[in-house]
Amino acid sequence: GGAGGQFEWVQGAPAVHRLRITPGSVITSSGSAVDLVASLSNPTGAITYQWYVNGQEISGATDSSYTIADAQQADEGAYHVEAEDEQRAFSSPIVAVNVWENVPAVGVLGLALLAGGAALAGGVYVRRRGRS
Repeated sequence: GGAGGQFEWVQGAPAVHRLRITPGSVITSSGSAVDLVASLSNPTGAITYQWYVNGQEISGATDSSYTIADAQQADEGAYHVEAEDEQRAFSSPIVAVNVWENVPAVGVLGLALLAGGAALAGGVYVRRRGRS
């Protein structure tokens, strides 16, 4: 440990993320819809957005939300969004999206365990599309 070091608070750089994505992680079955929604706390003026998957810019994904209408295993990956208001730019934490061919009927708790504790990192989001 240090010898009584002083903490310096940097204005505009809070410890919590001002830009977040809901849900915090996703486990869903193929063919389902996945909705990722960004929220920026206390923005200044207009906000622009750009979504990424595995570090690659998603073409045309410039809204505050991003929807995968028909999720397939190719859509799996690490998603994040970057937002910029009139003062500065922000980058969100990464959200893991997992798409399974068949989601086992073990319930959300079982899915959380199978996902390696993803639920602890921000909640598991399971949604099944009803059959018509």
